[in-house]
Amino acid sequence: MSALVPLLCLALLVAPGDDELEGDTLLLTSGKTKEGRVVYEDDEVVILRKGSKETEYERAEVDQVDSRVRNLDALLDRLDAKGPDVMRDGAALAELAQFAEASRLSGEAELLFLAALIADPAQPVALEALGCRERKGDWSYKKGSKWIENNELSTAVEKWKDRWELRTVHYTCETNVPLALAVRAMLDLERFYRAFYDLFAEEVRLVEPLESMDFRIHADTSSYPEPGDGRVAWFDPSDRLTHVNASVKPWTDDMVHEAVHHVFHMTTVRAKSSKGNIPAWLDEGTAELFGTGLAGEPGFTVLAPDSIDAAHIRGHAQAEKPYDLSRVLAFRADDYLGSVDRRLKYSQSYTLTYFLLYGDGGSRRDQFMEFLRQAYEGKSSMTVFQDVFETESKDKFEETWFAAIAQMADNL
Repeated sequence: MSALVPLLCLALLVAPGDDELEGDTLLLTSGKTKEGRVVYEDDEVVILRKGSKETEYERAEVDQVDSRVRNLDALLDRLDAKGPDVMRDGAALAELAQFAEASRLSGEAELLFLAALIADPAQPVALEALGCRERKGDWSYKKGSKWIENNELSTAVEKWKDRWELRTVHYTCETNVPLALAVRAMLDLERFYRAFYDLFAEEVRLVEPLESMDFRIHADTSSYPEPGDGRVAWFDPSDRLTHVNASVKPWTDDMVHEAVHHVFHMTTVRAKSSKGNIPAWLDEGTAELFGTGLAGEPGFTVLAPDSIDAAHIRGHAQAEKPYDLSRVLAFRADDYLGSVDRRLKYSQSYTLTYFLLYGDGGSRRDQFMEFLRQAYEGKSSMTVFQDVFETESKDKFEETWFAAIAQMADNL
């Protein structure tokens, strides 16, 4: 490997600059090459962002696409093909890190080289890539000004002041959880992002966010900024930060739940148009779809928002006084923070979202996507809901919704 690699890898934790973010290329059928960042593509168009300008190209005029998002998909596919056991195979992880490096995924390369050292503290490719040195008979990795023995990378819990700063294509993360957990959390965040975009991107034409999404995962309560209402994870829209208290287990579901709020915010309020308005019931309902639909080993989490969460289904079906449709549609974000029927509010937001997206074999899916498109245009009122779902009678719609949830509860 090049002698420059260690120096490059030591700089990987620095926020990416414009050159890296805009390192994607399009080769047009005309022979011209366009550079920037591919922020959206489907069967009809490819959108390239250069600075603040976004240019739309017809798919027919694009011959080849080289984008970091495509490369990330390929990396995740390679990880999936090898399965969770790869996290115990230093040589295989180093090979994946080299693939990431060649694919301009420098943050992911850093993660995987570090994972390779966790699996094998003397893995030669990772040692060279990360500039490790042999000190007192043990290989060590230099993190800032501090040397850490490679055989301690896996388990050492850092003080918050000594936290790790990691990044991937879409996320940055500051964390003091053990590095092995941090690597897996970053991979799961990117898996969530892919699942979210697979479900919604082409329906709404979601372009890539303008900024990285910033997470802080805290290993202890003392460093976790508890928001005052008992939540063990929360997204702060004012600072565009998601905080997770990883001392409360399990925490991956809460991390994914808040990731939904984060990406909705970044693709509406923080988007170029800034006109989207995701209503609270849909924001929380979608967050619960993803947060409860998790399976598999950390780092290889399978996200299945169409899976049924029995607790929410029963919570709604067995409620003595469930909220009516008008009240659910009128929920505000702060309605979920109080102690009064807090769980029921989450359950009914979940069941309404599930009913519209997956109920009756997905018969309302197209209407759901139309409502979501309207919400991204800033139109999400009860009147828009009624128009999209053709609900001449709110009572009749509510009756159908409640009956469907009751039947699902009976079948659990």
